[in-house]
Amino acid sequence: VLMRPTVWGAGIGLVNRISVQTPLVIAAAVRRRRALMVGDQHRCRAVFSHVHIEDLARLYDILLERVMRGLDVPHGERGFLFAEAGEFAWAEYYENIASALYERGRIGSRELATLSIKEAADELCGGSEHHAEILFAAK
Repeated sequence: VLMRPTVWGAGIGLVNRISVQTPLVIAAAVRRRRALMVGDQHRCRAVFSHVHIEDLARLYDILLERVMRGLDVPHGERGFLFAEAGEFAWAEYYENIASALYERGRIGSRELATLSIKEAADELCGGSEHHAEILFAAK
């Protein structure tokens, strides 16, 4: 089992080449003319792991190569692998988006509006609290 944290960077695949969260957050901020964050300050100040898409892809390559060569790959109780390259806080992410949009004149203030998971589901995820939880509040 390969456990991955928040993945960042531009992908080169056929499907998802950019973040899921970022375009949703930016579009909502521009629509509202105010930046937002999902969840309370306490949760948003918590630190989460991240990994760049190219590093994660390379890890998949290494694991696949090892399997194809018949080399040992941890499995069973030892088969939980964690991919991570650093840490970030969602609060900083939201603040950076707010600053970038404000500096470009797309929103009127750097101040963040706070959305609950239910509000994020309605505004950003087509009403799905499950998706809002996964995209914006996973720990």
